[in-house]
Amino acid sequence: MRNTRRALVPLSIAALLLTGGPRARAQVDFVTIDLPGATSDQALNINARKDIVGAFVDTNGRVHGYVLRGSQISVLDVSGSIFTNALAVNARGDVVGRYDTPDNRMHAYLFAGGAYSLIDFPGAVQTTANGISDQGDVTGRFIDSSGRTHAYVLAQGVFTAFDVPGAATTQGQGIDDRGEVTGPYTTPDGKTHGYIKNGDRFLNIDVPGAVFTMPFGMNPEGEVVGSYRTPDGVMHGFVLSRTGFTTVDVPGISALRGINARGDLVGAYTSGGRLHGFAIWK
Repeated sequence: MRNTRRALVPLSIAALLLTGGPRARAQVDFVTIDLPGATSDQALNINARKDIVGAFVDTNGRVHGYVLRGSQISVLDVSGSIFTNALAVNARGDVVGRYDTPDNRMHAYLFAGGAYSLIDFPGAVQTTANGISDQGDVTGRFIDSSGRTHAYVLAQGVFTAFDVPGAATTQGQGIDDRGEVTGPYTTPDGKTHGYIKNGDRFLNIDVPGAVFTMPFGMNPEGEVVGSYRTPDGVMHGFVLSRTGFTTVDVPGISALRGINARGDLVGAYTSGGRLHGFAIWK
């Protein structure tokens, strides 16, 4: 199980403007994250210490996970895997993600204290881990033997599966310290919506005017980030706080993936035919 470190090359910084909603016209710093030797990068989550986790593709086409702490990069590869990414990190620095085995099955892992713990929902054909709270609770998705996708929470060693009522598929993506979960679900007509789960209650999330809403991350305060698409086919990022939605427009944005307690954001965008990671410092 590999965990190597390398130095980071300088990052580019520019100004970005948030538009729409309660945070309109807030100027922030935009940072591109391109790992040395990578042909493609994504920044997928961020914690309170500004540790960033994500995935990159090397020159051989292999996908690896990474943790970026300051100027140091740790590369994450689960032993025996053909694909590893890093999807979430909590305040303690614990990381969860997905790895694929040579039989093309997806599995989940937790990387904590320098060691990997492997996660598979009991009886599932495929499992991913997409979010982790500061308490160490994990959320993700699994595919059962009939091919249906469900969400789960793993808390204190106990798995709990759930589905948005009436959904065709449900995924868990982010989880906060109160145990609230967010993620996407699809309806039988094939449309994608978002939700927040609080206990047994589900709140639907659809960005006004969007034809597609995909929540990805949630910070300890319960703020949600994700992506949405408008009828013209353009993708946008969003932040959902208690005061409403804010649009985050990065040229070529692929996804807005993570948010920490102070409101720093991470995601990915395409420029020059290449996928880059980014961070937005508040």
